Amino acid sequence: MTTCLCGNVAVGGDAICAWFGALRALGLEPGAGPKDIKAAYRMMAKVWHPDRFQGDPTLKAAAEDKLKAINAAFSYLGATAFKGPPRKDASRESKFGAWHQAWHDSPPAAATAPSSPSEPEPVVRRRPRASVLAYPGMALLVRLLILLAVLGAGAILLKIIDSRLASDPTTGRFYSQYKAQFLSRLGDVKRQILGDAKQKLGALVPESKVSAPSAAQPLSEPENSAANQPATARSGADKPATAKTHSAPIRVLPVITVGLTQEEVVAAQGEPTSSAADKLMYGKSEVDFKDGAVAGWKIDPASPLRVKLWPDAFVDPDLSSFTVGSTKNEVLAVQGTPTLLSEDKFGYGGSEVLFRNGRVASWRSDPESIPLRAVAR
Repeated sequence: MTTCLCGNVAVGGDAICAWFGALRALGLEPGAGPKDIKAAYRMMAKVWHPDRFQGDPTLKAAAEDKLKAINAAFSYLGATAFKGPPRKDASRESKFGAWHQAWHDSPPAAATAPSSPSEPEPVVRRRPRASVLAYPGMALLVRLLILLAVLGAGAILLKIIDSRLASDPTTGRFYSQYKAQFLSRLGDVKRQILGDAKQKLGALVPESKVSAPSAAQPLSEPENSAANQPATARSGADKPATAKTHSAPIRVLPVITVGLTQEEVVAAQGEPTSSAADKLMYGKSEVDFKDGAVAGWKIDPASPLRVKLWPDAFVDPDLSSFTVGSTKNEVLAVQGTPTLLSEDKFGYGGSEVLFRNGRVASWRSDPESIPLRAVAR
């Protein structure tokens, strides 16, 4: 039995053990450290990589065999954790002796070239831990829950602030008035958007029923609401002599429209600056009545009024212009609520549309004010 210089059993015809044989395969001498072994392996793997010999099949086959030997040597040295020659141990010798004998005779077929010479050490990929967020839709659900929590916290905070401001004797009165005005204007915007959407979809409300949806009673401005009027105003002592008395409750609406009574207009817009038998004046603007109900108006930009008029019959939602012979409903669908309303005239700022027997007879468009979307035949 041949013994290596380190005292272990030699393998093959050489008087060296498997550990010294692995060092010799990498071109190293005894005493090489882990860094030397890694550097030598990288260099040898690059030099003997088969891809460098694509043009010569013989050299390529020899390079493949050489690379297998280099890989086997490096694998063996890695198994010893670069601790140097193994101590003479029968169990250890039995573990590596037979393997190295086979490697010395013929490099193992399993020892193939690494996928990348610059990364000789194998990468151990561990299965990622299962996460709740990995399930489909779970991440979206978590985001929705977080959003709901934030919105809920915001609503609670706003409610606390609202309660504090409303109960404070200094800010309570002004805050309540501002809040009511803000909610009223917000309701106007909401109803305007819904009204435009209904017009586009063709779900138009008849004029006699269009004053306001019964399910939604919007807030009016506190100083103009019936509840905040003096007792004499509510009793009708200061009302115009021609105001009709209704047994039914007064509708407090956010807008003025055709068909409302004088009491309902006052409840919506507030006390007029002056009045007559068939007219209420609000600054330079006026609301006209016929048989005790709103029949028209004239709005001055210096004294704006909240007015709204809807078509009372179906109109093509794709209609984009009107012409001679068009109906009032078609003009309303195209131009919207007029600033001047009378039996035979719609006014839009400086522009006006004239009617005869309920149909457009002519128009005058003012580009500097509100241009009309009219088309001549």
